[in-house]
Amino acid sequence: MMSFLNIISHLKENEVIRNWTQQRGYIGDPFVVVGVSDFAIIVKPLNAQEQRIPKGDFEHVISVWRGYLKGNVQRQEIRDNTRFSKYIISILHHIYGS
Repeated sequence: MMSFLNIISHLKENEVIRNWTQQRGYIGDPFVVVGVSDFAIIVKPLNAQEQRIPKGDFEHVISVWRGYLKGNVQRQEIRDNTRFSKYIISILHHIYGS
């Protein structure tokens, strides 16, 4: 079952995640998981500062994930609800596939 707790149970610190989108597949640089808690996941992109992604942002994307994979929910809609869409989408794909 897809949930934030399930996601954090699958991630390990220092795990490398490849950037992925539904329309373009794997693109750009990967990022590293540097911290996992019951409230957030912290990632470190190459050449950028760490990003703390709150649990609530994941929960929103989880709620539209199937629609995103089918093309019924556009990336723009996800971006309008979280500035961390790049990381969340890539993490969900890394764990659950498409």
